[in-house]
Amino acid sequence: MRNKVAVLFVIAGLILCLSGCKPAGQKETFDESRLEKAKTVHDVSYLMTNNEDELIYSECKDDKPLHFYFDMLGSEEYIKVNHKGKNYLLLWYRYYSYTDYLKEIEGVEKTVRGTEIQINVKAKKEEFESGVYEGCFPNGSRARLILSLESDVNIVYLSGRICSRFNGGRIKIGQKEGIVDKDLNFIVPPVYDGIYDLETFEKSSCPRYYRVYKKGGGNGVLDNNYNRVLSDSYDNIYYINENKFIVGITKDEDKPEIDEIAIVDGKENIVKKMQGSLNASDQTHLHTAEGHIQICDPSYGSNWGYGIIDQDLNIIIKPVYQDIFWDHGIYKVEDYTGKTLRFYPDGKKAP
Repeated sequence: MRNKVAVLFVIAGLILCLSGCKPAGQKETFDESRLEKAKTVHDVSYLMTNNEDELIYSECKDDKPLHFYFDMLGSEEYIKVNHKGKNYLLLWYRYYSYTDYLKEIEGVEKTVRGTEIQINVKAKKEEFESGVYEGCFPNGSRARLILSLESDVNIVYLSGRICSRFNGGRIKIGQKEGIVDKDLNFIVPPVYDGIYDLETFEKSSCPRYYRVYKKGGGNGVLDNNYNRVLSDSYDNIYYINENKFIVGITKDEDKPEIDEIAIVDGKENIVKKMQGSLNASDQTHLHTAEGHIQICDPSYGSNWGYGIIDQDLNIIIKPVYQDIFWDHGIYKVEDYTGKTLRFYPDGKKAP
């Protein structure tokens, strides 16, 4: 009998697979082309977090289709949504404390004067078991607010703090990032593994650029209007000036010793290049005050040699050292024998 039951389960499983049905609770799989083709957030909202475990206070009976909006909202942002012919105001309520946290939202008081709304939240709190939160900063707990609107409002105060209307920006869809406008239309499709402000030497006068990153691909650049400037093909990228960038170029994944560092213009023409690799482990290797970049040379014997170049790819400190530190206006380097040397920013030895 046991064997017959096992056979029936196997047959049922085969029928389920052949019919294309998915077991209950299994998330729908998708290929990246869906993200590439998405025109608005609504096209891919089913892929957003929709965390059901967080506190929620809702004046909408069928509010589940509204949950994904909270993935996009910052701490003091709101968005107005029309759902089934009714208008709703969506925003986060956040509470910070060392002694307690949000347990429940008991009610919300709304006061409307013209186009202004004042929102006050009545919340139940609960003390931490230890009596105090041990972190360096106050613990932050939050709740989603979905509030009905009887009239149009444009000025929103939550617990005395003014909130700004969602105006677009970077959002996350699953594990991918994109950029939307205020109407939730995609300006940049959600196909990137990271979107960052581009590191630059010219902090004050630099036009704004975004560095976009794809796993298995590389880094590229978009301008402030989200137009493509550099393709997603570089190891790392820094903006210099006059629409020029320093980039790392991998020539062959299996031969890091032939990597190159280049200066390219906004049309990806190579202005100048040298052998070596940008040290891409973190952005602290960009020394903006001196106009220097830390680099590494994978062809230095059996080890990687680290050094410093300037914005014109001139070598300030040869890439032959085990490590480099910036210490109060001096470069401190350690060679592979353990000896420590000191250099001025112009590359001359310091005492």
